Amino acid sequence: MIDWTKFPPPILPREIFKMKSDAKIEHELGNHCFMKKIRFSQNLTDTEAIFDCMKHIGSNIMGDGFLSLFHEIFTPEDFKKVCDAFTEVGGLKLRDLLCEAWGIYTKGKSFISAEELRAIPVRRFNTKEMMDRFDQIGDEVVAELQAQYPNNKVWSVEYAKLHRGEFKPIEK
Repeated sequence: MIDWTKFPPPILPREIFKMKSDAKIEHELGNHCFMKKIRFSQNLTDTEAIFDCMKHIGSNIMGDGFLSLFHEIFTPEDFKKVCDAFTEVGGLKLRDLLCEAWGIYTKGKSFISAEELRAIPVRRFNTKEMMDRFDQIGDEVVAELQAQYPNNKVWSVEYAKLHRGEFKPIEK
């Protein structure tokens, strides 16, 4: 069992947004979402959930591979929300790469249910050429995600800043 008393109390969202570094803001907002959802069993707002999904794209890829985004992480609704968020903050290259990969994974099917998405056989979802392109896109997505930090333009934080009023404090 986790001893939550060993963890520092979460920082209030309004204090997090005063921080200067996007990397620090992303870390602390991620901690806020984690603590709210896991420790305090509270629902995230839609904005917090989208931020959390955007924040974890890279770690999901590193932990489980690029394919996991489409096979395990995103629902069709989540994918659309995340792509809309990237559009809103100007992360167009990342959005376009993810959309291209989505198209390859779903074989261009524009409307797909979560059940249909999960039923797509892993690594047998397209031709060899398209699967190779899918893997290449994964590498490009990782490169785009890594470039955020030196540029101090972290897409999840840009989204969070636009919607800072939707980050609600944890109710104790």
